[in-house]
Amino acid sequence: LRVDPLYGERYVLMLPQALGERSGGEITWAEAAEYPLILLEKEMQNRRIIDRIFADVGVEVQVAAETDGFTAMIAMAVEGLGAAILPHVLIDRLGVFVGVSLLPLVGPVIEKSVGLVLPERPQVIPAVQALRDTVRAHAEQ
Repeated sequence: LRVDPLYGERYVLMLPQALGERSGGEITWAEAAEYPLILLEKEMQNRRIIDRIFADVGVEVQVAAETDGFTAMIAMAVEGLGAAILPHVLIDRLGVFVGVSLLPLVGPVIEKSVGLVLPERPQVIPAVQALRDTVRAHAEQ
């Protein structure tokens, strides 16, 4: 396999002001478990990672809602229906949200590598090669 790293992914808690007023700082995974959470569906890899983290810190969560997409998670959190655990890179790209606090999750800090993984082959489809070239160029910046 050929692995081209893209970025390291960390998690943040999107906490609606309706659930608690926090203007900044960090929050532990154990503290995050005290809020009703909006999470991805259990079949999704991101959810399995998050469930494992909560199990490792020895807490159970109260799931307010499950969805199959980050956009729905953000919309529900902004409406105050629960707190959402999201990749920081997603939040960084979408900008400012009104009525929520974005708190980096710590205790432990979790960083997962996200990358492009493709089979190494002698002949590569041109579109795949273009994608690899773009990833490599981005990584060098």
